[in-house]
Amino acid sequence: MPFNITPNSRFLYLRPTHQEALDQLIFGVPKKGFIALIGQIGCGKTTLCRRFLNELDPAHYDTALILNPRVT
Repeated sequence: MPFNITPNSRFLYLRPTHQEALDQLIFGVPKKGFIALIGQIGCGKTTLCRRFLNELDPAHYDTALILNPRVT
């Protein structure tokens, strides 16, 4: 089902700005190892990150999605 409280990244519509951000993640992570994605509330950062993480090869990358960096 595409409509849940947590969006399913398989149903992500990549607008040009989202595609550019995804391309930057795909290009930047292998080069730099760490990328920070920032933006307004509700613009699709979490869904985009989940899409990106699903595209990475788990044999080559250890990943973490930190949704609240202020948790101790």
